[in-house]
Amino acid sequence: MSLNILLVGSGGREHALAWKLAYSPLVSRIFAVPGNGGTALVPKTRNMPDVPASDFNRLLAFAMQEDVNLLIPGPEDPLVTGIVDHFREHGPARIACFGPSKAAARLEGDKAYAKNFMKRHRIPTADYETFTSFETAGAYLQSRPLEDRVVIKASGLAAGKGVIMPQNREEAMAALRSIMLEHEFGAAGDEVVIEEYLEGEEISILSFSDGHTILSLPAAQDHKRIDDNDQGPNTGGMGCYAPVQCASPDVMRQIHNDVLRPTIEGTAKERAPFLGCLFTGYMLTKDGPKLLEYNVRFGDPECQTLLPLLDTDLAEIMLRCTEHCLNSIKLQIKPGYSTTVVVAAGGYPAKYEKGTPMSLHETNADAILFHAGTTFDAQAKTHKTNGGRVIASTALGPDIQSAVDLAYKGIDCIHFDRMHFRRDIAGRELSRRHKLPGSLEQKSSLSYDSAGVSVDRGNALVNAIKARVKETARSGADAQIGGFGGEFSLRDAGFGADAPTIIGAIDGIGTKIMVAIAMNDYSTIGIDLVAMNVNDLIVQGAEPLIFLDYYACSRLVVEDCESFVNGVIEGCKQSQCALVGGETAEMPGIYRKGDFDAAGCAIGALPNRRRILPRKEAMEAGDVLLGLASSGAHSNGFSLVRKIVERSALSYSSPAPWDASKTLGQALLTPTLVYVASVKYALDQSSQRDSGSALIGLSHITGGGLTENVPRMLPEHLSGRLNVGSWPVPRVLQWLKEEGRMEANEFAKTFNTGLGMVCVVKKAAAQDIQSLLEQAGETVYQVGELNAKTPYPPIKARKKSNSTGRWRPFVKTPNIKKQIKPDEGKTLESMGTSLKRSIGSFSEQSLAQDTVHANELNLDVLDIKHPPIPKVKHGLDKVLFNPGVYEVRDQRSRVYNFDPSIQELMSIKDFDFDSLSTFVAPSKDNFLEQTAKRAGKRYIGSTSSMTGALKHFHLLLSRWRPLNLNNLSRSFKPSLQTFTVLSRAPDAIFLRYKNGTYAVDADKQYDSPNVLSLMGKFMEKLLTVGKEQFELHRKGNSHRLTDEVREAPEAYHYSTLGDFLLRSQLDAHDSRLPGTGVYDLKTRAVSPIRFSVSDFEWAMDWEIWSRTGDWTSYEREYYDMMRSTMLKYSLQVRMGRMDGILVAYHNIRRIFGFQYVSLNEMDEALHGQSDTTLGDQEFFTSLKIMNNVFDKATARFPNQSIRLHFEARDATNPFMYIFAEPVTEADANSIQTTNKEKIEKWERDIMGMESHIKGPSQEAAKSKPPQPVNVEGDVTSDYLSENSVVDSVASPDIDTSASGDSNMLGKIEEDKDQAAGPVLGLVLTTQSFVNGKSVKAPSNPFTKHDKWDVQYSIAVIDKAPRAWTLLNATKQRREAAFSKEKDESKDAIASDPFLAKLRDMALQSKERRERIDADDAASGVDENLITLDTEKPDETNLASGLSRQSNQTPTSAPAIDTKADKDAQDSSAQIKRAILNSATLILNNSNRYQFEHTKKRFGVGNLAINGLVNTDDAAMPAALNSRLADIKNPKNLATHSAAKKMLWSLEKKLADASQKTHNKTAADGSPPYAASRSIMVHSQPDQPEDEANVG
Repeated sequence: MSLNILLVGSGGREHALAWKLAYSPLVSRIFAVPGNGGTALVPKTRNMPDVPASDFNRLLAFAMQEDVNLLIPGPEDPLVTGIVDHFREHGPARIACFGPSKAAARLEGDKAYAKNFMKRHRIPTADYETFTSFETAGAYLQSRPLEDRVVIKASGLAAGKGVIMPQNREEAMAALRSIMLEHEFGAAGDEVVIEEYLEGEEISILSFSDGHTILSLPAAQDHKRIDDNDQGPNTGGMGCYAPVQCASPDVMRQIHNDVLRPTIEGTAKERAPFLGCLFTGYMLTKDGPKLLEYNVRFGDPECQTLLPLLDTDLAEIMLRCTEHCLNSIKLQIKPGYSTTVVVAAGGYPAKYEKGTPMSLHETNADAILFHAGTTFDAQAKTHKTNGGRVIASTALGPDIQSAVDLAYKGIDCIHFDRMHFRRDIAGRELSRRHKLPGSLEQKSSLSYDSAGVSVDRGNALVNAIKARVKETARSGADAQIGGFGGEFSLRDAGFGADAPTIIGAIDGIGTKIMVAIAMNDYSTIGIDLVAMNVNDLIVQGAEPLIFLDYYACSRLVVEDCESFVNGVIEGCKQSQCALVGGETAEMPGIYRKGDFDAAGCAIGALPNRRRILPRKEAMEAGDVLLGLASSGAHSNGFSLVRKIVERSALSYSSPAPWDASKTLGQALLTPTLVYVASVKYALDQSSQRDSGSALIGLSHITGGGLTENVPRMLPEHLSGRLNVGSWPVPRVLQWLKEEGRMEANEFAKTFNTGLGMVCVVKKAAAQDIQSLLEQAGETVYQVGELNAKTPYPPIKARKKSNSTGRWRPFVKTPNIKKQIKPDEGKTLESMGTSLKRSIGSFSEQSLAQDTVHANELNLDVLDIKHPPIPKVKHGLDKVLFNPGVYEVRDQRSRVYNFDPSIQELMSIKDFDFDSLSTFVAPSKDNFLEQTAKRAGKRYIGSTSSMTGALKHFHLLLSRWRPLNLNNLSRSFKPSLQTFTVLSRAPDAIFLRYKNGTYAVDADKQYDSPNVLSLMGKFMEKLLTVGKEQFELHRKGNSHRLTDEVREAPEAYHYSTLGDFLLRSQLDAHDSRLPGTGVYDLKTRAVSPIRFSVSDFEWAMDWEIWSRTGDWTSYEREYYDMMRSTMLKYSLQVRMGRMDGILVAYHNIRRIFGFQYVSLNEMDEALHGQSDTTLGDQEFFTSLKIMNNVFDKATARFPNQSIRLHFEARDATNPFMYIFAEPVTEADANSIQTTNKEKIEKWERDIMGMESHIKGPSQEAAKSKPPQPVNVEGDVTSDYLSENSVVDSVASPDIDTSASGDSNMLGKIEEDKDQAAGPVLGLVLTTQSFVNGKSVKAPSNPFTKHDKWDVQYSIAVIDKAPRAWTLLNATKQRREAAFSKEKDESKDAIASDPFLAKLRDMALQSKERRERIDADDAASGVDENLITLDTEKPDETNLASGLSRQSNQTPTSAPAIDTKADKDAQDSSAQIKRAILNSATLILNNSNRYQFEHTKKRFGVGNLAINGLVNTDDAAMPAALNSRLADIKNPKNLATHSAAKKMLWSLEKKLADASQKTHNKTAADGSPPYAASRSIMVHSQPDQPEDEANVG
């Protein structure tokens, strides 16, 4: 498209717009009306000074003359006076207008209106009042407190100068007088706004809007005052810079949610939708951002500052706005800063001179001069001033200082008399470059260091004093410090050969005391003090003997100190040591009132029979690490704990977020565990066994966490490797990590992470030692092993470790070196998972660990009203309460269990798919998006878009649990007990970003032509509406569907979990079912049709003939459903809180039977138990982990759409690949419509139908709160997710095991083409704990009384080439599963033994169907119902009716000229006979369904038949005449009312139609009897169903 643009305006803004637009390849010409001295020099641009910008008629005439197709009004005046309305009303449709209507422009044109608008839509702003009388306004000012400052605004347009900020009341009254009495701003001051004075940082935001979507540029900060340091009167703006540091992402998000989105929604609600550029000014107050004003156009000078930063085609953005599809584009912003300095004429903003000659020198390439008040003399090639703000210099730089410096260099190129500019632009930003105001501080990640405690400083002190301490060595002590305790050998000191070694330890409890003070509870911290000391003794093998304490305070409170000492006594009793003394000190000058501190010292002895620990010389690779569970935070890290609590919304007296039975303070005060008794028991018992020397090292996990304490017991040549998924993290620690947003390495360095002590034991005795510790009451986990350090240099190390031992945990920390060579072929033991070398290396901060407590999760239901949920028709409700399959027609008795009319399916070629509601993906569902914003949710999805990815979480969490096939018969021989290839294949989704929300859309790259997708859409209608209503969806009838029916809202369920808002369509309901009573409708096509979804003709005759058996049985279909779709169905049922599914088994022509499958039955197959607790908790856990995955992806690629791939891999320890790659909307749309043309062509060519697939613009949802438009059909046929691909029951398996990576990767070369862009590669592993015990996966029985914790870890693949290699391999596996082209031709079927077998069985099925139909015809069953075409008409009785002429009754049939005539006559006779015989059956109270089926087959009843033979009594068989006479007997009217109405209506219709046809044919000369030779079905008004169906 070639754009000719009409740009209205003459300021610096218009020069910047012309400059930016000229870069667009879409732009051909720009007409600047009138333009200025700068636009005159812009390529593609021509100034039009002779066209008056205020004369809209002349502007429009000029636009039409120059073939303009885009109007861009720059300043506010033309917008407020209605230029857009004028062009829309009087101009051609080809002229698009980028700008708001006159009604929408009131936001700037009338400040009083704007303030009231903000109030109506609850947009945060300053308190205000409006006045039209000077006296009233003055009285209001006088009534305010003297110290209150106010802001006074002229309500109308005042060229940016109508805002006055007086310093006191006198100045305020003077300003009011100037505006309202002296009319300084003319009519703009007839009304004023007086509002409170706000303090804070001021910012401006420019946003593009198409009336629905709004996209913003970075925040800018304008400088309004004329002089430096914000002195002097207000101006239109003297300078600007962007972006602004104080406009943090949180602030911008708050502005978008609280101001911009409500503004766009509010203008739409008030029927003045805003289209164009919206300027919003804010004050960042301590209470959050508050809106100051609206402008309805680009700001000046913000426009000159921001457009150079914009890296997206401005013309394209404007076009997308005018086409109302702004959501299809993403704004790209250049990195760095932009600064603009404005040069004004002397005297501005008061009186100033025009026409001053200017001298403009060449600027460097880094500065751009944007003209405002200038003119250009083309002949003289000189500029002159022509306004107050004359010109501006804009420059970009990598940092704000560079941008400012370059902008001022541009000023050096400008010269004219009395020029004035400020010299402090961006001064505030430069002064605060590394400091955010406290009120605006983001909630960042906390660390121990940020809380004022540094483990590194402590280590540095130890190193600093170590040498001097060594000087104190003596016999018995080497004075080495840095261990857990100090040792003294009495034997070496000369106290005798049998004298023991004495061990001493001293420690305190830190700021945990402050929590005790806050809670006024001192009963447990004494236990902490003892534990911290005696645990340091036992790790060296020493038995605690005595303990001494020290208590210091400001003023002794006896009760508090007594409570503390009681705790010390309890700790001593637990550790079996004596409290032999203590010290209490009152120091009011040292401690504040109420504060105290405590310390302790423990002395122990090491018996001669026991060697001191750790025994480093005995350690070797392969030794096992055992972990003893902690009780919580113990006594370390409380400075950080207190900071986290302080920043949270909780207090110590608040209920603990994870356990409402106790307060947060009580949970934090849980005392440190004393491990003395249990470790001593294990040491003593093992010393009496062969394993006596097996426990060779112990580490007390205190300050420094795992990363600092475990290395202290290891020798130099060994490293420790911990599997961080092998033990659960206590809830209190999880909360601290989440609330503090702690990085994994900081978390591991600060807290014990759930392990209070770690032991090194010999591998052969590990089980024995673990058993001993458990017997002593400890909870013990095997958490890792010791490894020999490799000779390879570390990949990356931030800091050299100061510890004597080196430990490489899986929680990466700054002082740990990685000893893995990237290209070595060895297995990476990480996160409890064996990952092949294809994963590559992880970055040091790449692993995140968390725990999900499954039994604490549930869906929260949103209370959103929905229309009534449909009920199934045709008597299908009986299926819900009977086990097994309910056949439409019993195979043995041939009796119909349901209305026979549902047996034969309408041809999909006859069904009008356009009569159905359009599917709307979550990304197009405006109501879903709005609901998410109101509920504060980030991610929105539906049952159809989410379940594909969620299936992989089931595979991972269940450890690829095999299917339970106990529901199948013993005679059935299942070939596999696994899910199908397609169910296991990688899945992909899109996170479509829009207005702060991410919508989950299914990835449709491999959608293909599929008859099942079409069948599922109309079969839902068949099952839930009456037959007459269903017939209205037939082509030729659908025009009779009312708009009310077409647009009838469907029922949806909305629920939330975490950041998710989930949408589920509710298909059917029966209040008699247990639970919610809601169930899903599913269709199950027979095997050959699922195998050949595009070329299905050969499989149409395949039928189900038995309940059990390997083929052509319901059992086969049920087994295939278990393997292919039951997992997806169960997830959809759970998402919608349903009870089960109603399955219809069918082929293309008919339905065979129905089966209700409850969620309990599905879980028995999937989870091995009918109790749904396990399945429910797995579903909730999957969503919780997926939430975290989405958070990581959106954090890496913020505010943009993302494509994600999921692939669960079966390995010794299963894991999941997850890949995220940012995509543009154009790329996403391209992928989503990959096969659209192919599908549409198939539907046209094969199905003979117009495509019902809607394009992106057609499927946009219309927001109709509280109920959205009809969206999605989760009731679909059996095809995978939203991909129209069916699993082949015979296709070879694709290797989805971890070992399959090497084969696939062998086909992919690691080259530059693979690393096509940014990518985030993740590896997810999990470890389950049931009731505290580590298990592979929960298993039967699992009940609501069991506790399931899932420890999961997410590793980042830090090498982009490696991530791309793995992603491409995953994509190839997905492509191999989904896009394999099947040759479904007859030759291919004949050459494939399996297909040939299916074909032969289909032919046998066809022959069997033909025999049954023939038997039915011969025996009179279903006579005239199924095999009417084999019947011959009764020529004797019907001859008189074949030719209806006026007042004549022929005694014989007229001559039949052609075969077609003969066929028409035969058909008429057959149909009449069917109708009459069926009516007879009704009168005999016989089979009601036979008549109903006749009505459906031949269109009688509600669809009357015209053009048939006369139903004169004389022509009827005698038996029927007798019955007809009986009908007409008044005594029998009640009994036979339905039959009477049908027959009388038929008689009348036939007579009327024949008469009309006779009149018509007589007029055109055709034989009057010709009308009787064709059947014409006409629509009749619907009868009530109770009348139409009564027999």
